[in-house]
Amino acid sequence: VEVALIILELTILIVFIKYLPSIIRAVKLEREQLIFAFPQIVAEKVKDNLLIKILCSEILVFYYAFCSWKKKQPNGFTVYKNTMYIAFLIMIFHAALFEAVAFHWFFHDRVPFLAWGHTILSVYGLLFLLADFRALALNPVRIADGKLYISNGLMKRTKIDLTNIAQLHAADQDENIFHFKVLGNIDEQPAFVIEAKELQIIHGIGGYEKKAKYIGVYADDPSILRLEIESAMK
Repeated sequence: VEVALIILELTILIVFIKYLPSIIRAVKLEREQLIFAFPQIVAEKVKDNLLIKILCSEILVFYYAFCSWKKKQPNGFTVYKNTMYIAFLIMIFHAALFEAVAFHWFFHDRVPFLAWGHTILSVYGLLFLLADFRALALNPVRIADGKLYISNGLMKRTKIDLTNIAQLHAADQDENIFHFKVLGNIDEQPAFVIEAKELQIIHGIGGYEKKAKYIGVYADDPSILRLEIESAMK
């Protein structure tokens, strides 16, 4: 059984590599932000399974960590500038870097395999933090082509058709709200809540998906964002 699963997964990877040139061409033609367009195009061209979703997430991590620095921030509503996100990111980055160096120094003679394994995971973690910041900066909340795009970096994202929005209203403690809230945001309640007519799919890192009817929106300028959404809904 294990051999069959390995063969299946390798087949999926080979198919993915086979379609990679056409995927890249399709992504370049897309008007949507990469973080939304890339996983969707891959799912359309290659069998959509958990391995492919995880692979897409990893490709996005390395893209935003290494290839996004010349990209300019598009127009939209940022969600992190009025929070402690940058401060938290710097604190976590420094702590993770110090831990990685100390752990490697302590174990590199005693248990080399453990030392290098921890170091590799630590480097990946630092790359992920960097990529998440770039993804957050390059993917502000925006309205385009009748859809509302919301993302919190690589961690979570959703694309809401404006026709699927029932109403916008204040947060209610009794509602099961999915919060689009970045690390370092200390607001207890969202600026406003989007109530969907039908359950909305939220995409997370590594292929994680969740459905929500109420979506809590946080933004640096929430009042203007709310006005734009309401105007676009008319």
